[in-house]
Amino acid sequence: MPSEYDEFIGLIYEGDSCCGEQFQMSAFVWCDDYQHNAGDPIPAELFDIVEFDLDLSFSLSQNMVIRLGLESTKANPIEEFLFGFDVKF
Repeated sequence: MPSEYDEFIGLIYEGDSCCGEQFQMSAFVWCDDYQHNAGDPIPAELFDIVEFDLDLSFSLSQNMVIRLGLESTKANPIEEFLFGFDVKF
């Protein structure tokens, strides 16, 4: 978790998905209510989002899990986009 930001909001959810398997979701948002210019903090917008991380996984069957993820920063809108799957034999 980045420590240079002033505000943090996080949510983790786990529950049952179809086919009796797991559904997992996590969302983390980092906000900064100050612009740090040359060491002098300047007030900015409340909840000025500077970074977020979203992850989702769900089962399509007992043998297949789909995984999705997205990370974004203010400097790089799409830092990371993930798509994957697990198959059990």
